[in-house]
Amino acid sequence: AVHAVRRMGDVRGMKIAVLGAGPIGILVAQTAKGAGAESVLITDVSDFRVQKAKECGIDHCINTKNKDFGEAMLETFGPDKADVIYDCAGNDLSIGQAIRYARKGSSIVLVAVFAGMAQADLAVLNDHELDLNTSMMYREEDYTEAIELVKSKKVALRPLISGHFAFREYQAAYEYIDANREKTMKILIDVHP
Repeated sequence: AVHAVRRMGDVRGMKIAVLGAGPIGILVAQTAKGAGAESVLITDVSDFRVQKAKECGIDHCINTKNKDFGEAMLETFGPDKADVIYDCAGNDLSIGQAIRYARKGSSIVLVAVFAGMAQADLAVLNDHELDLNTSMMYREEDYTEAIELVKSKKVALRPLISGHFAFREYQAAYEYIDANREKTMKILIDVHP
């Protein structure tokens, strides 16, 4: 999350939209806010995930099953829309929405990993002079900043923890995740005795 936000340089004073309120999306949203973003909007199609984003203090949390992303951006940020859109969902719909609703000249950062070939409207990307960036790895300075964000309480981790399993119960942990995919954020494996 820190590396993804840092890909845009200094985000202080920026309006940020995040598509996808899974653990990575919520961490990207919190990191942007912690780095000084003026306002952060996060969207998802899951009420559970939108609620988790609210628990983490994200400014604007919208379920896009109930409200169109473009409409939500206009209501949240006005006609200038977002300065940066982070796609943390990683599907044709989310990248399509990012491209379609970005204001001319703004940036999109693809954080999510696509499972296969993406279908994206490059004509609109080109016509609107959008910058498409990606984020995949991280560096030592990203860890250092992440630790500082958590220590200073600008990033909350506890709401993202859905459960703990002992190391010897790792198989049960994965079975739990599979059985509760829609209500699970992060499962921790405790390695102490």
